[in-house]
Amino acid sequence: MATNLPNSGGTASRDKDYTVECTISDVAPFTVHFRQPKDMAGRYGFDYPRDADRYPIEEIFEDVSGNKIIDNRKLFIGNITNFNNIYLKGSKLSHKLKSKDYLPAWLVLFPHTTSAVYKGGSDMHSLGVKLDLEIQQLIGDKSSLSAGKFKTLEFASSNPNKLTVYPETISIAKILNKGVTETIVDGKKGTTRNDYISKKAILIKGVKNQLLTQNESIAVYAVSDKCKALVGELMVHKNNVTYKADLVFVDVTSSSNSNVNSASDIEYYLKFLSFNQALIRAEKVVQSTFKLHLISQPKVLSFLATYRAGVAGIQKKDPSLNARDALNKFLDIIKKEFIDIYESYGKHIHTDANGNRIKLNDAKNPKTFIFNTDLEAGRINGFAPGDVVGGKFQWGNIIIIFKQANTNKDTLVHEIGHSLTLRHVFDSKAPYRFYQGYSNKVMDYTWYRGKRNAKNKNKRILFPRYQWYKMQNDTSTYKL
Repeated sequence: MATNLPNSGGTASRDKDYTVECTISDVAPFTVHFRQPKDMAGRYGFDYPRDADRYPIEEIFEDVSGNKIIDNRKLFIGNITNFNNIYLKGSKLSHKLKSKDYLPAWLVLFPHTTSAVYKGGSDMHSLGVKLDLEIQQLIGDKSSLSAGKFKTLEFASSNPNKLTVYPETISIAKILNKGVTETIVDGKKGTTRNDYISKKAILIKGVKNQLLTQNESIAVYAVSDKCKALVGELMVHKNNVTYKADLVFVDVTSSSNSNVNSASDIEYYLKFLSFNQALIRAEKVVQSTFKLHLISQPKVLSFLATYRAGVAGIQKKDPSLNARDALNKFLDIIKKEFIDIYESYGKHIHTDANGNRIKLNDAKNPKTFIFNTDLEAGRINGFAPGDVVGGKFQWGNIIIIFKQANTNKDTLVHEIGHSLTLRHVFDSKAPYRFYQGYSNKVMDYTWYRGKRNAKNKNKRILFPRYQWYKMQNDTSTYKL
C-alpha cells in the first residue's frame, strides 16, 4: 500500500496532491543520472561513476608478468565495492536507489558570496551550472521505454534556501523523443543498456551569500497520476570552507640565448579549469626569473656542465648503466643540484621567525615553486621531486617543467597534483587504482602500455572526488 514519501536524506518534499511513494509493482523501469556536458569539463568539480571504470567494456593492452592482455575489462583494478564507496561515502542515498546499484554523481560549486559574508567565495559559479540528464533503462531490459505510467520527472532540492534547481519538472516524453543510445556494459557478453540523453537540461545554482555547511542533494522523482518514485539523486558537496594554493613561477635559463615560453592562459586554467574542482584557488603570486648562466659559482658551473653533457654524459662516465637508469640518475642530479643552487641563490624563499631560509621541500614552506626551464631530459616533460623523510617518500613543494613541455597546461597541473600528494591513478600504492592511459583523469598518463605509440584518447582534466580531499589537506594549501 502507499506510504508517506521519505525525504531521501533531507530532500525537500513538495505540497502536491500525490504525496505517496509508489508501491513495488509501480516501480519505475529506469533510473536518472546527472552528467557533465563535454564542453564544461574542469569548470567545476564533477565526479561520477564512468561506465568504463565499473563495467568490462574497455579493450586493455597491459603488460602483466611479461604477457600482453587484450581483453574487455573495467578500468578500475580491485574490489568493485571499494570503487562504489568513492561515490557512496558521505552521500545520503536512499536504500531504494542502492538496491538498483545506483551511484550518485558529485558536484562542487564555489560559494557565491560577498567578502563580508565569506572571503573564500567566488563568482565563477554565480550563474549556476547546466548538466546533462541521462535516463538509463535497467540493464537487460530490451522493452520499448515510453512515457506511459510515468509522465514527468520532478526535481527537489534538499535545501532550497541554499541550493536551487531549474526547471522543477521535465516531461519524460521530451527526453525519450530525443532518441535512444545503446551503451555496451559488458564487452564479452555483448550486454547493453538503453540510454536517453538530454543535453544541458537542468540548472543547479547556489543561492547568493549562502554557504552549504553540509552535503546537499537534488532528488529526482518519476511522477505518475497516483504516486511518485525516487529514480535518481545528485550529491552537491558542502562549500563552507574553500582553500588557496600560492604558486611561485620561476623561468629558468641556462644560456644567454635561450628563452622560456609558457601558455598565455595558464593563470585562467589554474584558477578556473583545474584545482577549482577541489574548492582550491590556485593562484600565481610571484613571477620571477633565475638565470643560471649569470652565476659564476663552482657548483653552478659544475651543474651546467653535467646538464649539457646530458644522459649520454652519464652513460659515458658509467657504461654499465642502461638508458633508463642513466636517465633516472640524470633526473636525480637535476633534482639535488638544481634545488641546492636555487636555495642558495634564488629569490622569494620563505624564511622562519629568525630570518633563516626554509628549504623548498620543507613542510613549513607554504608556497609551491614551479620552475619552467629551458633544460631538456629526453621524453620526460616534468617531475615533482620529493624527499625521503624517516625512511618514507614525501611529496614536496617543487615542480620542474622541461623545455618541450613549457606550454603544456595539463603537464603542469599533473605535476602540481603530485606536489599536493597525489599519486598516479595506476600507482599500486594509490588509494584507488585504474589501468594506465585510458581516462580523462589529470593524474593519468597520456599513453598506455602494451602497444607501440599508444596514446590516451582523452584530455586529462578531471580530479576525482577522492583526490579533492588529499589536495585540500596538503601542507601547501590553506583554508580561506
